[in-house]
Amino acid sequence: GGNATFWLTWNTPLKDLNILGVKPQHGDHGIAGACVLLPGEAEKSLVVKRMTLTDPKRMPRAGSNVVDRFGVKLVTDWIGQLGK
Repeated sequence: GGNATFWLTWNTPLKDLNILGVKPQHGDHGIAGACVLLPGEAEKSLVVKRMTLTDPKRMPRAGSNVVDRFGVKLVTDWIGQLGK
């Protein structure tokens, strides 16, 4: 699990969120080199990993037990373009 608290809003610069390249505090879900959000590397970004889970470690926790495939793709693509 984890408990990183942040809001991804359009008007907050990413550098001010303190999540870029930050190592997880509560486990890496078996991902070598995992970070909360790693620009250009969605496969190492726990934001994406936790969006694909259906257990209590999922993100966001509220809502459903169904993975939002469109949302995962959107965030994956966004993280990918951050590395350019």
